[in-house]
Amino acid sequence: MPKYAALPHAITLASAASASTGLLYLGWTPVDQALAVALLCLALSLLCDVLDGKLARALGVSSPLGAQLDSLADLLAFGLLPAFTMGKVLNPAGTPSWGAAVPCVAYVLAATLRLARYSQRGLIRNRFGECFQGLPSSVAAILLMAGVMGHQWLPQPGRWPDLALSGLALALAVAMNLSFPFPKRGIGFYPWMAVVPVLLGGAWCRVLGAGL
Repeated sequence: MPKYAALPHAITLASAASASTGLLYLGWTPVDQALAVALLCLALSLLCDVLDGKLARALGVSSPLGAQLDSLADLLAFGLLPAFTMGKVLNPAGTPSWGAAVPCVAYVLAATLRLARYSQRGLIRNRFGECFQGLPSSVAAILLMAGVMGHQWLPQPGRWPDLALSGLALALAVAMNLSFPFPKRGIGFYPWMAVVPVLLGGAWCRVLGAGL
């Protein structure tokens, strides 16, 4: 085994640990603080998701184990974490609510199916280079978190904003499992990653402004 073969696996596990921390904070803290921590954990998972594959290829240690670990970490970071964050925002009191549960569960199931399809089919090639089939779970997670932030920035969230956020989650669930080509690099990647620090800064400014 190459000397540094376990290093990409450690980075993938760091992504899973980050997502798990975000999930825990959703149950531990008030909604604004939970959202800020969840966004921070999503940003760390996105960074790990980029680094582990690049490092594995650079070291020549790509393996089936690494692919499985990556898929499971992505399910935590880009499936469960954004869905449960949405659930926290839709139902901050934490009481049972079908209105919050249905879009959350639908999104998680769609992310699970999307990641399984990617493991089976991989990437395609066209004039844009390497492309995913359907919306990547990482981009869907960023867009759902942006929707959650927009919901929280409203002065008085209510029924219609809740429905809009739920509708966004369902639309993203469908988009993840369509077959349109989505470029892996360039316009398919960098604009969405640039959204993350903006969301993160906005969330933490709100937390610090409230003195939480």
